[in-house]
This record gives sequence, structure tokens and C-alpha cells, in this order.
Amino acid sequence: APPLMVTCAQRFGDMSKFVILPQYLWSVMGASFVLIFLGDGLLLCHMDPAQRTTLFTREKIKEYISRSWETRVASRIGWGDNLDSARAHVLMNFQPQYWPSEKVTEWLTERWCEWESNPPTWYTENWRRRLGRNAPEEVLPAAAKEKIKQDQIDRDPTPSFLQASME
Repeated sequence: APPLMVTCAQRFGDMSKFVILPQYLWSVMGASFVLIFLGDGLLLCHMDPAQRTTLFTREKIKEYISRSWETRVASRIGWGDNLDSARAHVLMNFQPQYWPSEKVTEWLTERWCEWESNPPTWYTENWRRRLGRNAPEEVLPAAAKEKIKQDQIDRDPTPSFLQASME
């Protein structure tokens, strides 16, 4: 598109207002394209070879998350580099419509009690609150719903009968 735009500007525009001569403009554009391709080449050279193919797939985000649910270990810095931290990171950074709902429900049900007794660094009140706010209700196991509700009560200890009278 940029070469077409430059051509149109040269052909139909008022050339008296051009500060740069057309031949220099084309040279700058050509050099820019060379630098772009050089940068792309460097990116591919320094990328993990196993990940290169992911740049060229036509996979939808929901398919990607479902496929990588069992193998992904990338998460937020400080959360760890294991499967649980990566999954927790997915739940905070992707919309629920992209989650593999059955896998999420199974994972939360299996691991929730363990997190209660031995919480990982990412298992915080903020994480639980965001999970409760974002997750569809059918995805959350009963223990998760209880804990999220308890967190909300602990955060706002005003009894419900007083809240009703204050409104």
C-alpha cells in the first residue's frame, strides 16, 4: 500500500510542495523494506526453533489454548514456570469464551483443595476475585465458589442486613 500511496501522491498531488525528491523517496522506501525483511529474518533466527511454526499456523486462539493447556509453562514473572502457574495465567489473561471449559473445570476441581492447604505464589485473593468475576459459574467448582464468597465477606464485613438498609 505505501508504494501505491507514494505513486498516487506523485501523480495527482501538488509536487511543488514536495520537499524530498521522488528518487530519494523511493530509495528510502526501498531501504525500509530491506530493513523490515532483515529484522524478520533476525527474529526467525533467534526464535526457539520449536516455536517458529506457530507463526505460520491458522489456528484460532481457542484452539491454541486448548491444545497448549497440557504443555504450556509460560506465565507471569514470579508465578513460577509450571503447568499450574501457566494455567492460572491463561485464566487471568484470556476471555472465558476462549477457555477450554471442561479442562478448566476439571483442573480447578482437582487442584483447589491443594491450593488451599499449600498456596502457590499466584493463588491470591486478587486472583480468586478476578476468577470469580470472569469465570462462568458452571466452570467453578463448589469449593471455589465458597472461597471466593468468603474472600468477598472478609473484604467487606458489613452484614447483608445493614447493606440492605444502607441502600
